[in-house]
Amino acid sequence: MWLGFFFCPALPAFQVIILFTTFFVKKYSLMFNLEPQKDALFRASRTTVVSTVTFLVVLGGSVFPVGYAVSRFRPSEDCGPFRAKATFLSVISEAVDASSTGGKEFVYYISSSGFLVPLLMVLMYVAMELGYIE
Repeated sequence: MWLGFFFCPALPAFQVIILFTTFFVKKYSLMFNLEPQKDALFRASRTTVVSTVTFLVVLGGSVFPVGYAVSRFRPSEDCGPFRAKATFLSVISEAVDASSTGGKEFVYYISSSGFLVPLLMVLMYVAMELGYIE
């Protein structure tokens, strides 16, 4: 879906509408048609690690092609939102350079290691307190 954004900018909007519609149709179908089992109370807790690892592999498999396309391919010179740009990522640096001084300082601050390392530490602490990391 997101790789298609480079060639058709409206594609993610259509896909999000389709996903929301599908989600709510399946949700209402599940709420009205499913009866939970009474004897399998803790069965779902055993599959948490397996599903987490599966989701991590799927995330890597979906992020790799997009990252490769963004970093290696040149945008089309004739059409698309990135035409006449050297790379897809040059749009971000041009937007930061065109912003006000306060906007530049904010972007540089939140992308510095002095902000990201403490943020990562706080997020890890919160994950430990919530029980996601033991």
